[in-house]
Amino acid sequence: LVIFYFLGRFIANRIVRKLQEAKGDSLFPDMEALVYRFSVFGSLFVGFSVVLQFIFGVDFLQVVGFFGLGISLAFKDILSNVIAGAVIIIQNRIRIGDFIRVEKIMGKVLEIQSRVTILKSIDNAQILIPNSVVMNSNVINYTYHPSRRIDFSLVLGLEGDLEQAKKIILELVKAKDHILKKPLPMILTNIKNGHYHLKVLFWVDPQDKGKSWLVTRSELVQEVTTALKNAGIEIPYPTYTYVEREEHKPL
Repeated sequence: LVIFYFLGRFIANRIVRKLQEAKGDSLFPDMEALVYRFSVFGSLFVGFSVVLQFIFGVDFLQVVGFFGLGISLAFKDILSNVIAGAVIIIQNRIRIGDFIRVEKIMGKVLEIQSRVTILKSIDNAQILIPNSVVMNSNVINYTYHPSRRIDFSLVLGLEGDLEQAKKIILELVKAKDHILKKPLPMILTNIKNGHYHLKVLFWVDPQDKGKSWLVTRSELVQEVTTALKNAGIEIPYPTYTYVEREEHKPL
């Protein structure tokens, strides 16, 4: 048993070293502890089974079969979460500090533990999601790439100067410090229901600690609205047409 204990620690050291080489960084403490536990307990189990077979004459395969069946039934959910956590860490698609969306849940990744992934929501609430749910759900990582596209829409009257409006908007967008210069911001134009429909597109660094992209977008919308109003360019209110029909009831 002592020999198998040290054999388990040796295997754990090799696994941790290989995982660190594949990941390019040190493992999380929970993940490293998990590797050691599985390796040492697994090795001790093999050693215990060898003792049972050669000293007490108990069939090794029967021990493994019954033990494995009991473990799989009792700890099915826990093992699925543990394996999913290991896969998440090894793939490195979700990192500490990323802002992600798991189905309808959004938040910043605080920690990836052996069984759960911990998020902090926008309103500062802590969210615990089982790793198996993260693995089997549609996940959107908003901060995986160094740039993210943000947009907002405007509606202008057809009688307004479209080129002047686009020039004003682009000058305001380019003047913002937290908006990236490359890719260049752009404006897409369409005519619908008797109005110009403008979609303003620009790029930000999602990991920018200076200012949130939500704040940048909010400030820009307000500045654009004020600048267009001062330039005499109308931003029309939604127009509705009410039609009243007289119903003729049958005699």
